[in-house]
Amino acid sequence: MPDAIDRADLIGDPRFDDEDERIEHCEEAANVITEWTKRHTKSEAMQTFGEAGVLAGATLGATELLDDHHLAAREMVVNVEDPVRDHSESFSIQTQEPNLEVLNLLVAVLLLAIVCLVVAWKILVTR
Repeated sequence: MPDAIDRADLIGDPRFDDEDERIEHCEEAANVITEWTKRHTKSEAMQTFGEAGVLAGATLGATELLDDHHLAAREMVVNVEDPVRDHSESFSIQTQEPNLEVLNLLVAVLLLAIVCLVVAWKILVTR
């Protein structure tokens, strides 16, 4: 991963050679990752890590979910009237009926995103 983020200088760096050193220098590793991610979109980061063989996925925010064409095509995001708030339209995310399979999949995706971040960090600090 250091190569993927243009930090080949970290390969063999004694600060990240073993677990104790990585723990001692975890703030430095976080700073390296933060500096790189500031210059890239989450989609670019996902692609870069994927091409480097690191499992990664971008986590969508609320606005991105509402604009997601896959969710819209499945009618999971629809306009609804809200007479209480006197708005002609409000956004609502809904399913046809409670679908535990979909909810379990969403939870699994979120957990995978967290695992990917942890793995990416560990790979960075072990190279």
